[in-house]
Amino acid sequence: MLCLIILSFTGSAYAQETVQHGGMRLILPDQPINDSIDLGDGTKQHRLIMHRPNGSIIVWHQDANPQVPAKAGLQKAQDTIVKMAGGKVLSESQDKVDGQPARTFTVTMPSQGGEFRVGYYYANGKNYQVMSVGTPEFTRSGSVNKMFESVRFTK
Repeated sequence: MLCLIILSFTGSAYAQETVQHGGMRLILPDQPINDSIDLGDGTKQHRLIMHRPNGSIIVWHQDANPQVPAKAGLQKAQDTIVKMAGGKVLSESQDKVDGQPARTFTVTMPSQGGEFRVGYYYANGKNYQVMSVGTPEFTRSGSVNKMFESVRFTK
């Protein structure tokens, strides 16, 4: 199951917040709302959420299913977003962050005129998502770029 954190920032008018979230550290453009949801299978997903007029940011983490290999899980997560958006992949990369598997991509949302920009990560037995959704101006803004560049994992 996927969760989404959405933030909308186009400039530097918002205070930046360095946050620790379940073994991940990143810089957010502003202070998020923090909540958790039960996914119905006994798994809890812990989220940070920010909404702005032109977009949102959703960051989450949850325990990974040990039966699913990391790369397969990252691919399935990407496929789910592409299907949900009904769009096409504009860019994608498979990398590592702090030696941990990572997949980042951008997907169009034709029905909304916007896009999803997503980073999925597997580290320390957990799945992580960093997502911005909204106008291209929002998802490609300097503050959102900084958010994606700042992702790090603790040991």
